[in-house]
Amino acid sequence: MLKHLAFLFTFLFGIGSSYAQYMEFTDITKLLELAKNRAEVEHFLKMEGFEFYNLEYLLEEDDDEDDTTHYQLDYVKHLDEDEYYIRVSCDYDDEIYSAGEYSSNPDRWDYYLLTLADADMTPKDSWDNGRGQEGFESEVGDYNITLRKDRVDDGSLLYKFWIISFEDY
Repeated sequence: MLKHLAFLFTFLFGIGSSYAQYMEFTDITKLLELAKNRAEVEHFLKMEGFEFYNLEYLLEEDDDEDDTTHYQLDYVKHLDEDEYYIRVSCDYDDEIYSAGEYSSNPDRWDYYLLTLADADMTPKDSWDNGRGQEGFESEVGDYNITLRKDRVDDGSLLYKFWIISFEDY
């Protein structure tokens, strides 16, 4: 009996700890709130075990060279069999903020499908091109939520989830 209990505990602990390596829906929405302050975004992601990957300032036609009001920040977490990316974008001028994730783990697709279904979010637009690209968008208030699968060059699927907010935090 004790062996079975120890096995069950180890099994459940293993599931919980591997799941904890990924962000939850609430973590992604937290990143939206922090997006206006890049230093806070970076601190939050580092505390979650992510490493810096890329920073780009996105310049529009009339922007000065040193304009930093529109950025895109990528962090990565190297997991067993997954390169897990988080991207946060901010456009101060237009008050558009986005946060999302990219993963090769199909469980992430299932997690977000269930999360969105539990919140009664119904797709407003969906697509499936038959070649591995499919997804849908939902709209809730000032938020646009996208969940999609993309087939990449090596034939594997990349699962993407992101939220765009048009609300000033």
